[in-house]
Amino acid sequence: MKKVPHNRKNWYILTIIILPFFLYLNTINHYYAADDIPLIKDNPTINHGLSHTSDILTKSTFYGYYHQNYGAYRPFTMLSFAIETQLFGLTPAISHFFNILFYSLTCLLLFIVLNKIFGEKYQLIVFVSTIIFIVHPIHVEVVANIKSRDEIFAMLFGLLFPLHFLNLYTKKRKVKYFIFSVLCFILGVFSKENALFFIAIFPIYLYLTDKYKIKKIIIHSLGYLLSAALFLLTRNYFLESIPVQQLSETNTLFHADTFIEKLCTGCYIFLFNCKQIIFPYPLSWDYGYKEIAIQNNPVIILMTILLLGGIFYSIIKGWLNKKIQGIFGLIFLVSLLPYSHLLLKVAVNTADRFLFVPSIVLSALILLCYLFIIKRDAILNKLLYIFSILIALLFAFSTINQNTVWKDTLTVFKDGTKKAPNSYYTHKSYGLWLSNMADSSNSAEEKTLLYNKAAVSFSKSLEIYPAQQDIWYMQGRCFSLTNNYNEARTAYLISIERFSTEKIESLYNLASLFEIVRNYDSSLIYFLKVAKHDSTFKNVYGSIGRIYLYKNELSNSYSYLSKSLKQDSTNFSTLSNIGGVYYYYHDYDKAINYYLKSGKYSKDFCSIYKNIGACWYQKKNYKKALEYYNLAYQCKPENDVLTIINSLKKLSLVHF
Repeated sequence: MKKVPHNRKNWYILTIIILPFFLYLNTINHYYAADDIPLIKDNPTINHGLSHTSDILTKSTFYGYYHQNYGAYRPFTMLSFAIETQLFGLTPAISHFFNILFYSLTCLLLFIVLNKIFGEKYQLIVFVSTIIFIVHPIHVEVVANIKSRDEIFAMLFGLLFPLHFLNLYTKKRKVKYFIFSVLCFILGVFSKENALFFIAIFPIYLYLTDKYKIKKIIIHSLGYLLSAALFLLTRNYFLESIPVQQLSETNTLFHADTFIEKLCTGCYIFLFNCKQIIFPYPLSWDYGYKEIAIQNNPVIILMTILLLGGIFYSIIKGWLNKKIQGIFGLIFLVSLLPYSHLLLKVAVNTADRFLFVPSIVLSALILLCYLFIIKRDAILNKLLYIFSILIALLFAFSTINQNTVWKDTLTVFKDGTKKAPNSYYTHKSYGLWLSNMADSSNSAEEKTLLYNKAAVSFSKSLEIYPAQQDIWYMQGRCFSLTNNYNEARTAYLISIERFSTEKIESLYNLASLFEIVRNYDSSLIYFLKVAKHDSTFKNVYGSIGRIYLYKNELSNSYSYLSKSLKQDSTNFSTLSNIGGVYYYYHDYDKAINYYLKSGKYSKDFCSIYKNIGACWYQKKNYKKALEYYNLAYQCKPENDVLTIINSLKKLSLVHF
């Protein structure tokens, strides 16, 4: 193949830079979505700019939101978000633009590195392979979801590292290139830990190309090994280990009972990931339990062994014959196996973002096909180009379409319930988001609609995975807030009785529900249970005092209301209920005093005026009673108040 003219190479580079912007232009106006909310928008570590830099460097990625110091440790990526916030504020359009820009630079680096490996004469083939990588739909989550910039940075710096690493062997000023390559590697792993795999790839490439002595390669590799050790030690020093119970929420393997089930399921996830790289449909933000269910078919293990055997064969053959194709099998295994649970367990089954780096292999396969047939059959060569163009167009269309899914969190979660209908986590997340939207809505009609939708989504989640105490509670809450009291009671009771620990929120809400339907004995039982768990929970003493007041047990009522008042002397409900106790004790002056005090801490003046009016009525001061009932009616016109007012007017003719 002839050497490509320089001006054509410039066109290749320009196309590679521009194409990502064309593909992802429709994401610029997108809002924060899914993990962007806890990571950036509502994370004080980030949304206050660089003022929390120490936390960025020493805490887990989501620490500012969840206050849990375990999981991800990606300080360099987090710093990029903090710098953006410092300069531009919370502006998602800016973040989306930079994600596209960084993705564009990553693709350009891939082209440059592949071109450096295969040489100028194969530049067109490298260009076509790079285009396939650019348009791959599996990358949508990485580019369209701001949070996934860690994946882009890991690969961006991961590719800068071998670029300088290769220059170390081909150019002068070797110290400069060595320092640059080590620095790039450090930035990569501190962006996301999967950049570690690059450390194994390019030293092996140098060996396979048979250009440099093994001793020299090993000596230079020590700098990167020390950098990797530095990252791992730093991460382990600052972060705590992930609780096993959290992993079981999102990882199917923790639900497997036998070794065969675990092995089959791990193999299935590996094959699923391979399928997604070659045939990326359907794409979902989550593939949780039971979208990927427990597997126990030994055929899955056999298929995995055959596939891995073929990959290992290509690696060994490449190693023995010193052929470059061995490196691509190694890239595939090193980048994908950690996410397939065959060697270790990660927090979730799998995700599109996990396949960002492994998807290079699809481009590599196409590249190797070109290299294999280029000198053998001109017709097949042309057919392969046509096939590549068709694949690129199909991928591009799918990518642009998939971008719309990441418009905002609601769209992402709703799409997940359709694309991964068997995942308990997609329905759970959609229901939680709908419930949060209902809580924030000012429209009673919209609240009811959203709570009903959330309850349906929670029901689907519980059908798939009933062992979700929090979701039983949330379902009960949605039913309660839409006046479906029987369904709410059932959900609350399940969240209390089926689990080893009683959920205090369920106890409190169940007590409140019994209060609404005037079953005060049952309400009192559950409020007392709440107080036993936590006496400061949501003014529980005040609630117990209120129930005793309803039951006309004034001594008990006053006792609990006094305890509540000691905890919070400004609680409107407690002050008002103490006023009620004195009212039933016929001490109307003290009752009026407490009602007036309660008015300092509440805007519910209607009930206050009615209660004070009732006190003056009992004191037979009908003029004062009429005054307060008039105020109550002006505040909230009610027929019963109007009837009292008319009666008081008649009494006024007699007594005034």
